[in-house]
Amino acid sequence: MMAFSSKIFINCILCTFIAVGCSSLDEEKQDASDSSQDNKDGDTSDIQDKFNKRSDFFDSTNDFQTITQPTLPASSNGSGGSTGLISDSYDFDGRTAKYAMYVPANPDSKPLSVIIYFHGDGGNSVNSGLIEKIGKNHNFIGIAMASPAEGSWWATLGPKNAEFIMSFFEDKVQKEYNVSNERLYFAGSSGGANFQSGMLLPLYSYKYPITSFNLCGGAKNILETYLFHDKVAARTQIYYIRATGDFLEEQIQESLDYYDDKGIGVLDKTLMDKKGHCSFDAYEEIKEYLPKI
Repeated sequence: MMAFSSKIFINCILCTFIAVGCSSLDEEKQDASDSSQDNKDGDTSDIQDKFNKRSDFFDSTNDFQTITQPTLPASSNGSGGSTGLISDSYDFDGRTAKYAMYVPANPDSKPLSVIIYFHGDGGNSVNSGLIEKIGKNHNFIGIAMASPAEGSWWATLGPKNAEFIMSFFEDKVQKEYNVSNERLYFAGSSGGANFQSGMLLPLYSYKYPITSFNLCGGAKNILETYLFHDKVAARTQIYYIRATGDFLEEQIQESLDYYDDKGIGVLDKTLMDKKGHCSFDAYEEIKEYLPKI
């Protein structure tokens, strides 16, 4: 993976990739109305209270700047899970979400990295094609999760959706598979990118080193009470991948500038030969930044 520096700009003037819209990969048409979404964070009080009370991660003053990374084992050492392409649903806190998961054969039980993909707002299909490509070509556990929120908007009850996702990851995936804790990967299109960069990343980057792929989307830290510690920022990586003329361009740039100012390594990959919202093949644009087998 290329070294990160603060705000690297790449203009892909000559791209040879076949244009396949991110929304097509989601098997949905991205709803243009998500440009007017105000990133509603729902009722965050109970989630924020849980974080305020975690004395093992915060000091007694609850100063978010004093956050320290918990000590994690190199891998989860889970076992018993099935391999191949799996379609199922997960229940947590009275809600249900469907998911697709690809798990490569792993006879030696070596630690496997995980990437979780989030669809755009307005659609709740799971992108099994994308996660299967990543799983097979990069030896990842690939997961595509549908929003558990009514109406399929990630920002609706956003912090609770973040807690839902991490329950699935920690209480199911880590227990059933030997998952590497070296780095956790997120990818999202449009509203899914807004969710992961605006809520999921701020809430859980204290615990895991995270690489985030924001595809035709991105939001700044919506939970303004959370601040990144310099050690957390140093190990966090965010890629912004977009075409020219995206109607979320202003919001994406605001997100990029916000995290760059926090000292996080950001990369802005603007596809000069693509125009519009999610008008590119997600896998083709992120594959070069994923570890090779």
